[in-house]
Amino acid sequence: MRLIAAVLTVLALAFAAGCGDDEDEPTTTTSTSGATGATGETGSVGETVAVDVQGCLEGAGFEANDSDSELIGVESSYEKLDVPLEDLDQGASIVVFEDAETAESEAEAADVAMGVAETTVAGNVIWGADSSVSEPEDAEAAIEGCVPAS
Repeated sequence: MRLIAAVLTVLALAFAAGCGDDEDEPTTTTSTSGATGATGETGSVGETVAVDVQGCLEGAGFEANDSDSELIGVESSYEKLDVPLEDLDQGASIVVFEDAETAESEAEAADVAMGVAETTVAGNVIWGADSSVSEPEDAEAAIEGCVPAS
C-alpha cells in the first residue's frame, strides 16, 4: 500500500511540475485530416487534396474511404482513398503523393501495387478502377473531375 501511495505522490509531483504558469508561452494546436498512408504519417501527404477529392466524390454520389493498406513497391509517402463500386470495397483506388514528380516516378510501381486495371496519373494523384467493375464510366468520370488536372 505504501508503494502505491509513493507512486501516486511521485506522479502528482511530476504532473504539478509540468503544469506551471503558461500565460507567457504561446500555444499552438495542430490537427490533421486525411487518409493514413502506409508510411504511418497521418495527414502528412496531400491531406488537403485527399480531403478535397473525398468531398468532391461524395458530392458526386460516390463514397471515398481513407485506406491504410500498404502499396508494396511504392517507396514514397502517400495518402490512399478507396472507392467502393458494385460489390467491391475497392472498386477504384486513388493515391495522393506530395507532388506531381513523385507521382510520375511512382507510376509504374503503383500500377502494379494498386490492384486496379489501368492507372492514370493526374498531377500528384494516381487513380484507377478495378477491371471487374462492369460499368465504371460514371465513377471514372467523377474521379477524373475530382482529382487535380495533369
